[in-house]
Amino acid sequence: MESQPSTAQSVTAPQGPLFVSFVAGPSGLWKVDRVTAVVGESLPMAQRMDMVESHALQSSLFGGWVLRGVTSNGRYSNHDEVASMERRQVGLGRPEATRAALIPIRKGAT
Repeated sequence: MESQPSTAQSVTAPQGPLFVSFVAGPSGLWKVDRVTAVVGESLPMAQRMDMVESHALQSSLFGGWVLRGVTSNGRYSNHDEVASMERRQVGLGRPEATRAALIPIRKGAT
């Protein structure tokens, strides 16, 4: 996927889980080059995709697909582990980040 400038703004949660939606459609931050299934059904091809962080669930206004997730609240990590991860993480939308891969994984019911 090729990164393009976006006017979308992210909502940053003060703490705790945050809904993250990858929304496919005719507009969005990233141009979709291809969709390839490794196992199971493939997602339909889309022109573009955007990532939305919000406290509310997102839906596609254009009939494309939406992959929904939630950020972790860190309950499975101790303070030192969280601090180490935060030092290494880099954000999306950096000028040098021109390609990305989205690998969706379907979780089974538990």
